[in-house]
Amino acid sequence: MYSVDPATVTLRTRELLGKYTFFLMRAGFNPVQYKMDYTILKNVVMRYWGDVERLHHFHNMPLINSHKIAGYLTYWICKLRPITVMNQHIYLDNTSKPLKHPYYINELFAASVGIGRLNEDRAKQSCRSVIVSPELFDTFTHGLKYRVLTGDTLSMMYEVFDAASPK
Repeated sequence: MYSVDPATVTLRTRELLGKYTFFLMRAGFNPVQYKMDYTILKNVVMRYWGDVERLHHFHNMPLINSHKIAGYLTYWICKLRPITVMNQHIYLDNTSKPLKHPYYINELFAASVGIGRLNEDRAKQSCRSVIVSPELFDTFTHGLKYRVLTGDTLSMMYEVFDAASPK
C-alpha cells in the first residue's frame, strides 16, 4: 500500500466531514439521528488516496479526472459505511412522516459527494451543474447499496452522468 502524508489525510477527512454536515442540512435530515464515525471516514480517505497513488504509479497517470475521484470516493464510502443510523424510527424534524430510505444514508452521502465533485469541476469550466433525474438517482443509490460495483465502474457511471448533463 502506498503511504499518504498524514496531514493530507487529516485535511481531506475534515473536508468530507464538512460535506457530510452540508449534506445532512441540505437533505433535511435530522443530524441527531445519524452518527459519522471519524475513524472510518479517515480510513475512507486513506484507501481513496491509496487508489489514487496506484493510478499514479502503476498506470502512470500523473493526474486523475473528476470522474475517477468521484468513483473512488463513492466506492470507499459505500464499502466502509462511515455513517450509522442512531434510531430505527427515523423522522424529519418533529413530524411523524418517515424518511423514504433512511438506511441508504451512506449511499446518499456517497452519491452527493460524487456528484458534488463533478459539479466542482464543472464550476471551474463555467458549465452548468450535473443533473440526475430523481428516478435515475434512486436507481443509482439502490445499485450502490445492493450491487457489486468497483471504483472504475462508478467512474464510468459518473462520466455518463456528466456527458448526459447540459454543458
